[in-house]
Amino acid sequence: MIYRFLAIIILVFTSITFSAGPLHYGSDLEWGYGARALGMGRSYVALGNDASGLFWNPAGVMKLQSMQGMFQMSMLYQSYSSMYGAFAIPGVDDALGVEFIMFGGSGIEGRDMYNQFTGMVQDSKMAFGATYSKRIMRDLYMALKGKFYMRSLGEASDMAVAGDVSMIYNISDRFSAGVNLMNVFGMVLGKTLDKLNPQAMFGIGYKEQNMLFALDARDNFNEWHFGVEYEPVKNIPLRVGVNNNEISFGGGVKLGIMDADVAYIMNELASKIAFSVNINFGKSMDEMTKDQVEKALAESQEMLNSDYFYLAKQRLEYVLSFDPSRKEVKVILERLEKAIQFVESSLPQESLTWDKFVKAKQLFNEGKYFESEKLFREVQLINQNNRFITYYLDELSFQ
Repeated sequence: MIYRFLAIIILVFTSITFSAGPLHYGSDLEWGYGARALGMGRSYVALGNDASGLFWNPAGVMKLQSMQGMFQMSMLYQSYSSMYGAFAIPGVDDALGVEFIMFGGSGIEGRDMYNQFTGMVQDSKMAFGATYSKRIMRDLYMALKGKFYMRSLGEASDMAVAGDVSMIYNISDRFSAGVNLMNVFGMVLGKTLDKLNPQAMFGIGYKEQNMLFALDARDNFNEWHFGVEYEPVKNIPLRVGVNNNEISFGGGVKLGIMDADVAYIMNELASKIAFSVNINFGKSMDEMTKDQVEKALAESQEMLNSDYFYLAKQRLEYVLSFDPSRKEVKVILERLEKAIQFVESSLPQESLTWDKFVKAKQLFNEGKYFESEKLFREVQLINQNNRFITYYLDELSFQ
């Protein structure tokens, strides 16, 4: 319980102390992506569980159920439009993601310093992002994201690099909280006075059967975003959202390997429409988790059979973090807790030597005795009291 409390405090504190600034370099590329999120009033920081989460909260892609690709097309104002593409690869312990944004318009009048017409120019902006997400605790995820911006207006151009840090925490099966700190570091390259200002987004989400509620806060809790998703018919969600400046509506359809969504956003200036498609493929997260658990169980058995008790204990605890109901694992751990106090080893010693020990055994079984003996002796220098190392060295003395 103490870990949950600390995680929530950290999420709220970072969002308060990391205040948002005025319009900055790249802010026009932060319009928002994923028709699901846009239909919910852009309240998506505590959810982020599709490929568009790479924008809203990259830590959320750890909650994806499979690999996912996404494409979005948005018609904005006048001749402006935006395209967004993302690809997320979730894993049991970590995840990777990449995204691409293109934003621009044509038919813009070019003017010189004397406000004289110089011809029609094109406004073009692009951004690339790469994300690495990691499980910190069972229900706490963290992500680091690197971004590259590039923009041009007529013959003028410049670029920038930046980095984000985000977290998401599943408080329970129903509640989640998240924070995304954008532009934690970065620099602008080129002839411009625009700066990269830090931005903070904090959100909470609540799920109740076929309804989902999300609430986000930004700009030191001066800007609020609220959204609701309701599924009156299975696989056909409807959405509504509101924030300080907009009202939005949306819906979608889930077709197994594909999810299609649409959002209609209204504000004082204009109305906008966004379409996005998510494609799901590869192993499901349940299958990946099962494979990872079985692998950890097999490794723990091999470690126990080799007197690597501390590492075996670590692997078994890892299994329980995914499936606390495994009674047989609990029994083994209880026995290990009693026996491990008599083991003349330590976790650092075992961690440093395990891979070499496994490799040495493989070389021994392949008949490569010279290489095997060399590795076993390196292992013995660190883990001196392991009886199996002594056994193999004795066997090698007769070869």
